[in-house]
Amino acid sequence: MNPFEAYFSNNKNFKNENGVYYQLDFDGSEFEQQYTDIRTKEGRMYDDDIVRLLPAVAKEHPLYHEWAIRSHSARRLVGQLKKEKCRSLIEVGCGNGWLTNYVRRHLDIPVCGVDVGKAELSQAARIGGDKAAFVFADIFSEAMAGVTADAVLLASCIQYFPDVRALIGKLRKIGTIHIIDSPVYSGGKAVEAKARSANYFRSMSTPGMEKFYYHHERSVFEGLGAEFLYDPSNITGKLNKVFVNGSPFPWIRIGR
Repeated sequence: MNPFEAYFSNNKNFKNENGVYYQLDFDGSEFEQQYTDIRTKEGRMYDDDIVRLLPAVAKEHPLYHEWAIRSHSARRLVGQLKKEKCRSLIEVGCGNGWLTNYVRRHLDIPVCGVDVGKAELSQAARIGGDKAAFVFADIFSEAMAGVTADAVLLASCIQYFPDVRALIGKLRKIGTIHIIDSPVYSGGKAVEAKARSANYFRSMSTPGMEKFYYHHERSVFEGLGAEFLYDPSNITGKLNKVFVNGSPFPWIRIGR
């Protein structure tokens, strides 16, 4: 049995339904409703056949370039985790589980995906193998206090957490943190980005997303021992963005 499955199976705060472990005293429905609404309108809610192949998509796909960037990030992540001899991983904000399952396939290690979206977690569980566990939970809750792993992954999701320092403080107790493909701003640009996001949500008729979407500056990582494994603002990062589908966002590693 996956050690994560063993933990949640023996935890009275969770119940298993169709392969997903649900925290009994947690309700994330307000966020999920807003999130699912806008992701559907953006064409980012996929059927199982597409998710099984991610990050590979056809060149004709409207989001092909976005997935090319994520494919590049995923390959580099796996290489780094191999270098670190990672033996287990938790992905916080796993969504449909494509990256959690990608790591499982390439490293053959136990993995756990945590999210607050029931529909995508159900999809992740359908697609995942016997070394994957998927969990509907509040990562800050006491119910998650006993979970540990070598690595904790945050991919394209820190924008959904209001307090990054509190998040890091919680997650570094679990394992070494890797933050990839998540928007991080510098030079006061978060204010401008917030205004753009508000206009975008209104244009998509999803103004309710504004209260769930946050804009974080690089300065929030000061004093946390953050290491930038990839920085799109330096010369190497700029070349990566042009020639090898490098992400427009940094890769940040924070040890325990």
